[in-house]
Amino acid sequence: MTDVENEKEKMLKLIYQDPLTEVYNRRKLNEYYAEVIQKDNLSIWVFVFDLDNFKSSNDAFGHAVGDQILIQFSNILMNEFPSNALVSRLGGDEFCVLLPETTHLDILRIQSNIVLKMQEFNLFGVSVSIGKTFARNPRYHELDELLVEADSNMYSQKKSKKIQSK
Repeated sequence: MTDVENEKEKMLKLIYQDPLTEVYNRRKLNEYYAEVIQKDNLSIWVFVFDLDNFKSSNDAFGHAVGDQILIQFSNILMNEFPSNALVSRLGGDEFCVLLPETTHLDILRIQSNIVLKMQEFNLFGVSVSIGKTFARNPRYHELDELLVEADSNMYSQKKSKKIQSK
C-alpha cells in the first residue's frame, strides 16, 4: 500500500467507524442504506439493539468494564450476522444492523444465538432487547421511518421483560 492509500484508509476509518467498538457509525449506516439498499431496492431487515441495565452496570462496575461490554457485544453482532450485514453503533448502548435479502428462519436463528451469547453478561446484570422490522421495497421507505418502527418494537420487548420480571 502506498502512503496515499494508507492515509485514505485512515480517513475513511475516522469518518465511518465507531472508535470504541470498531463497528460502523450512523453516518455509514445512512450512506449504505441510501447508496446500496434503496438504490438496488433490496429487501431489508432493520434491527435495533439496546443493552438493558447497561447504565446501572456501568455505574457499578466502572467505565472500563462498560467499554468492554460494548466491545464484546459488538463482536457478538459481527460474528452472528452474515458478512453482507452492516453493523453499526447508534450511540451509547444502542446498535443497529441492516441485513438485506435474508429469510425469516435465518433471522430467528441469529436472534436466538445473540440472546444465548448475552448470558455471559448476566454477571453484570446486562441483557439485550431487540427490535426489528422488515421492508420489502426500501426504495419507498426512509431509514429513519424503519428505525422508529424497529425502536418501537424493541421498547415493547423491553417493557414486556420488565412486566415478566415483576
